[in-house]
Amino acid sequence: ANHSGTGNSPYIGVATYPDGAGLFGHQDLGGSMGEWVLDYHAAELCSGGVETCSDHANLGFSSNRVLRGGNWLTGYTALRTTYRDPQTPSNRSYLVGIRCAR
Repeated sequence: ANHSGTGNSPYIGVATYPDGAGLFGHQDLGGSMGEWVLDYHAAELCSGGVETCSDHANLGFSSNRVLRGGNWLTGYTALRTTYRDPQTPSNRSYLVGIRCAR
């Protein structure tokens, strides 16, 4: 993962860490920036029960959406893609972005 603790610049090329490629060839999931996802934030993922989840996304209403993974400045524990951070959608930062996925 690209992280301030690695001594690298936050501005490195895509696919700089090929050893971390996922099953479908996706890369660079850890570090660099946190990523907005569709889910609304809840204390527990899909806390209303399975019937309120659609494709494992929490589509119920909350004032916060979810940011996944850490950014270049967060601690190592936040670099995992399973890390969830509640943020208001109006939050803007150069440390936050999106990832297109299917």
